[in-house]
Amino acid sequence: MTEAARHRRQMVCMIELTQQTAGAFRQVGRLATRLWDLPEPIEDALLVILSEYTGNAWRHSGSEEIAVRLSTNNTLLSVSVRDYGAWRLRAARPEWWREDGRGLAVVRRLAQEAGGSAGCHHPASGGTIAWAHLYLTTFNTT
Repeated sequence: MTEAARHRRQMVCMIELTQQTAGAFRQVGRLATRLWDLPEPIEDALLVILSEYTGNAWRHSGSEEIAVRLSTNNTLLSVSVRDYGAWRLRAARPEWWREDGRGLAVVRRLAQEAGGSAGCHHPASGGTIAWAHLYLTTFNTT
């Protein structure tokens, strides 16, 4: 077993998608980052990402449930949120005066600041998978 595999940890959860789901997954994110002893900036980014991805699924997918996966190998934190609905993409650039419509851009920026990336794809089986990768070494100073 490789060193990375020995330190791989993950949480996977499928839950009914309701208005309260984003808050519930922020609690899951807090638990994971504390159990895994991840840097505070990673926790902050993860909570925003979970909020945006689960909130988008609630507002845009029509899905009845979502699956969330968090995993780390001490170098990289990966998060994915999968819905099973018919997600409706909004305009790529929201009007400057609107207060919403910027969540995916915020997530991409947070991931970039952590040396990673973020995006969405639509599997042939339906739904949407929104994902992000954050490099923990970006924030480790010891």
